[in-house]
Amino acid sequence: MLKYELQFFAKEGEGGEKTEDATPKKLDDARKEGQVAKSQDIAVAVILLLFFVMVRVFGSFLYRTFLETFRFLYESISQYSGDFNALRSMNIMVYCGRQLFFLAGPIMAVILVTVVIVNVAQVKWRPTMKPLQPKFSKINPVSGMKRMFSKDKIFDLCKAIAKLAVLFYVIYNELADEWGMVVNIYSLDLMSALQLLVNTVINVGIKISFVFLILAGVDYFYQRRKFKNDMKMTKQEVKEEYKNTEGNPQIKSRIRSKMQEVSRARMMQSVPEADVV
Repeated sequence: MLKYELQFFAKEGEGGEKTEDATPKKLDDARKEGQVAKSQDIAVAVILLLFFVMVRVFGSFLYRTFLETFRFLYESISQYSGDFNALRSMNIMVYCGRQLFFLAGPIMAVILVTVVIVNVAQVKWRPTMKPLQPKFSKINPVSGMKRMFSKDKIFDLCKAIAKLAVLFYVIYNELADEWGMVVNIYSLDLMSALQLLVNTVINVGIKISFVFLILAGVDYFYQRRKFKNDMKMTKQEVKEEYKNTEGNPQIKSRIRSKMQEVSRARMMQSVPEADVV
């Protein structure tokens, strides 16, 4: 009796090749495990942009608050230098803490809210602790070497090189525009020199943030495409999932046939007692 390996006659894609889009169940299971299409670069770029924009908009308020704090510290140290006790030091610390809160509190609050909004906009709201759980498979040296030379790592390397190139290009252009004043900064008074430095840093930061935001958009679409490909299933996996969720079609067909036979038998038993056939 001859035996044939029917798997060689199977259509391509029915075996190990993943050609089918992920089912809603698989996407939901992946989401429960914390596997979603998400770009961390978007949050970083938005935070950088917001930070520099807020420093530009509220610069005068930050400047005045900083000067008031510095003046208070200087006067307190000069006034209490000969009689500095724990109570006065506590008062100074409380004042400085309050001023620090006024300086950094609004910025930190806006950044925190922005991080939440950006992440929720990408993956919707469904918190899970699964990604924080340790996975011993990640410390496997063989899989670690594979990840090191994977397509994702090459993409991350190209992205890092692009960021460095943008960083150096923007800094060079900004310094080239302000080179005359930068060279003569020693001739300026302290406040003018500080103002020049702060404005230069803010301008560079805003320009870099915009470019980083564009690169983050590219990364986001790459992550979505990668996630979609990673979630693809073989035809056999789709069939197995359907069996597990909807039931085996053959078994359901047999049950339906049995129910029809029982119903037909009952009808035949009731025929002799019927008034009209």
